[in-house]
Amino acid sequence: MDKSRRFEEARGLFEHAHELDPSARTLRGLGMVEFELRHYVRASELLASSLRDQRKPLTQEQRADVDKLLRRTRTFVARYTLEIEPPSVEPTLELDGAQVELDAHAGVTTSIGEHVLTVRAPGYVALERRLDATGGELATLHLALVASAHRGDRSQTVVPSLRVTHPHRRLGAVLMSVGGLALVSGVAVGVVALMRANDAPTQDGPQGDQAQRLALASDSLVAVGAAGALTGLVLLLWRKQERARSASVVVDSLAPQLRVSF
Repeated sequence: MDKSRRFEEARGLFEHAHELDPSARTLRGLGMVEFELRHYVRASELLASSLRDQRKPLTQEQRADVDKLLRRTRTFVARYTLEIEPPSVEPTLELDGAQVELDAHAGVTTSIGEHVLTVRAPGYVALERRLDATGGELATLHLALVASAHRGDRSQTVVPSLRVTHPHRRLGAVLMSVGGLALVSGVAVGVVALMRANDAPTQDGPQGDQAQRLALASDSLVAVGAAGALTGLVLLLWRKQERARSASVVVDSLAPQLRVSF
């Protein structure tokens, strides 16, 4: 049986159990199943709810497991806190054309990828914000609505995208490419140096000197290439916490296995 099919069946059982006896533990089970199904937005909501719910509260061990899984889940989603002006408006929000509600902290959570957030309010021009979620963002969006000149005006204002940039990753890719090229070149020069050394009648002759220079160049290229490639790899793997405008990226690791007990 397909693995995703098994988790879908498990989700059905947990949903039935939650309908009969809702608790922190059924929420935990649902959150873990949604994570395995890669429904990360829904998983983050359910796991966070399981930590807050006081009906059959989680044990300390269960809370620790959920906390780890929740932190990992949040590396696959982006959360945006909205600051809408004027604050007196009662906006309607749409994410990719589907209506959404703000959470308890005036935020919206999205999956990784490109999205369009639309804010509508009576008497104001609809405002769009294009989002490019790479995972792990915790950003604050300042959205200033503009009063409509005509009550029935449905025109839209498109605001430039909010992107979380990762310059260290681009540098890492460049260093790995250059380092790899230097390594290959060093090995090739080393092979030529070895062939010249074998062909040279003595090490003191012109061919011997040339072989020594080639060997020295090979060693230098290999050393520089290895250092560059290693530095590039570290930069690529290092998800540095940084800010782009008002966004910050956070990462955690290692989710627990799917173990659910009541």
